[in-house]
Amino acid sequence: MKTKLRNLISKTITGEWGYENNNYPNVIVIRAANFNYDGTIDFSNLVERAILKKYKENGKLNWKVDIEKIEAKKLIDDDIIIEKSGGGPQSPVGRIVYFKNPDNKTYLCNNFTQILRVDKSKINPLFLFYNLQYLYKTRRVLKYQNQTTGLINLKVERYLQEEVKIPEFDIQIKVITQLQIIKELIDYRKKSLHLIDNLVLSKFIEMFGNPINNPKNLKTQKLSEIGVWKTGGTPSTDNPKYYNGDINWFTSGELNDLFIYESKKKITQEAIEKSNSKIIPEYSILIGMYDTAAFKMSINKVECSCNQAILYSKLYDDFYKYLTYYSLLLSKDYYLNKRKGARQKNLNATFIKNIKVFHPNDKKNKELITKFNSIVEYNYTQKLSLLKSLQNLELLFQTVLVNSFSEKAKINEESIFEDLIKQFSIEDLKSKKERLQYLINLFSESNLNDVSSYNNAKEKLFELLDEEVIEQTFDGDNIKIDVT
Repeated sequence: MKTKLRNLISKTITGEWGYENNNYPNVIVIRAANFNYDGTIDFSNLVERAILKKYKENGKLNWKVDIEKIEAKKLIDDDIIIEKSGGGPQSPVGRIVYFKNPDNKTYLCNNFTQILRVDKSKINPLFLFYNLQYLYKTRRVLKYQNQTTGLINLKVERYLQEEVKIPEFDIQIKVITQLQIIKELIDYRKKSLHLIDNLVLSKFIEMFGNPINNPKNLKTQKLSEIGVWKTGGTPSTDNPKYYNGDINWFTSGELNDLFIYESKKKITQEAIEKSNSKIIPEYSILIGMYDTAAFKMSINKVECSCNQAILYSKLYDDFYKYLTYYSLLLSKDYYLNKRKGARQKNLNATFIKNIKVFHPNDKKNKELITKFNSIVEYNYTQKLSLLKSLQNLELLFQTVLVNSFSEKAKINEESIFEDLIKQFSIEDLKSKKERLQYLINLFSESNLNDVSSYNNAKEKLFELLDEEVIEQTFDGDNIKIDVT
């Protein structure tokens, strides 16, 4: 059955921004800044506002809390919040998040967003949420946008005229279950990546102590004493011969991980020879200096170049590169608080070069540094494996999402089937011949990475054999498993 979105919404509720006034009880207001890309809400960066109204008493105008408005506009579980103003060229307006109250407090959304309250008698709210995600990710929302005075606005009433296909409730549940399984695996991968990063930081503290108060009295040196520090440069954009080459050219906004490999923009050898851009040797430390990228850091795994917002150095002794990087990383908040500037909060090269970092050269601590270097490289190898798995899961999620609301897409679960197998029931496997074959392939080719995965796959295979969904045959040399 097809119907308009409007018919699936029991109520639309405009947001409320209220007032910054601590003399009255406040409520929590969710903004578009709290929207995560995956449709969840970031509850760590919320604002509180007073929702007030004027009233007259004894001929004087006064203010009081507008309880009626708060009650009428407060969020309830399973509400969908849509961004109706804001966006940008790479991020169209129309992002959505799914609301579940985390603590029984009162939440509103602001006036740049709007609540879509779902009619649960007609559709499962999560199914509609995923359907709206599909509309956004396939950029169908673009036709409902207009732009005034720099802001991009969503024409909500026109948007709600969009027709969508609504299957039976049992089909909705199947779609939701499949997407939720993948979503849980994505969340698990993200937590694992966070744990790896925290493990390295905790190992650093355990071995060397906090670099700010230096409780172990380790020898320190200024950055200017352990390397020559330079800033990058930007080739003139008026000269097309300087760009689209094969030399990586990083901006400070790209310094997002321990190692960097490939930049968004690339420059030519001519740009290096005729502009203020320079070649940076591999395994240099790059530090952002300005505004929101201040103290973002990375180590380049390949020769590259960078813009003037980055200070970089190839240390005199590569042995200290990880110790220096993590000394700076753990000092980040301390030095960011020392930034100067009324509008942009910047660091400058002189300030950074005077920062002291751990640089012990005695035998005992050099042995510790050797051990720490091994920990960093081992954990980063594990991180790369998890990142690859995460990327596959995110790609699968997008494919399943599109497939659920479009008949054109195809799903290939095989690349991450080892992750999925633990989440699938026997019924999930029986419902798709491809899944049965993926399981057989995974088991037959001994591609399972751990004992737990092997035992899980084996138990499911035996159960499927008992139910005669799959069968074993013997060809004289080998036992073969096939889907019946």
